[in-house]
Amino acid sequence: MDPQEAYQQLLTLLDTVKNIEEEMKGCFDYSPFNYLAGKIKAEIRDIRAKLISYAIEKHRKQYTPNIKPDVNFDKMMKEAYGELAFNAALIEDWFITQTQDKENLRARSLEQLISQARRFVPYSSDGQEWGPLKDWQKLASGNILTLRAYSWSAYQSINYSLNAEGDFNTLEKIVDLVTLQAGDPATISGGSWISKHITDTRQDPEQFYGRHSARHPAAQAFQFFKNDKVKIWFKQPEQAEAVAKTLTTGALVCPRVPSLLFVAS
Repeated sequence: MDPQEAYQQLLTLLDTVKNIEEEMKGCFDYSPFNYLAGKIKAEIRDIRAKLISYAIEKHRKQYTPNIKPDVNFDKMMKEAYGELAFNAALIEDWFITQTQDKENLRARSLEQLISQARRFVPYSSDGQEWGPLKDWQKLASGNILTLRAYSWSAYQSINYSLNAEGDFNTLEKIVDLVTLQAGDPATISGGSWISKHITDTRQDPEQFYGRHSARHPAAQAFQFFKNDKVKIWFKQPEQAEAVAKTLTTGALVCPRVPSLLFVAS
């Protein structure tokens, strides 16, 4: 059954219960169904909110995978169709509209990707106000990039909070955009090497920590440490430098080396 059709049946049920309540009051001056309509209405509101969230995520992945919308779809739908209405087409139409200006979509996608990836920049108060490091040289040393990777809990449970929002996959996308100098920020999907490692080994500390092959054209290896850091070894120092500059400045910086160096051997 189509979700929209199923939801409409719930609204019909609500109307039926309201009518039953009124009829019972006419018979007995009291209805044993009192408050039932209100309870059903509350449940329907919760279901409606979930349907809106599911529709947003479905169409975001389809049309603007690297942009998180800052639109109140709940308010938009209420204004267009009424308090309890749900219409997935309104959400899809909004996302389709976002794809019409390709250059703007690319610019907004890149901005959001870099902004999200900057969460990996360590914080410091050394010589500056407390906040993310501004000196890229404190992140990159030779071909090694060192970033923060804070966890929720102790090391028995490897459950990295930054990955809860797909941040490690975002970091992979930035690495691709910087080092490979290819891909569209609006559609780039990332290589799923660090994020896959977390998913595969998060319950096994012995496998989780230690140096692992990156299997990436520009990155050689990566390693998580118990001081909540992650290191990435690149094939060229310029690649580590460019990623560090991108994360500290908030602007895309490409390596000062020929693209030929980025091709996997």
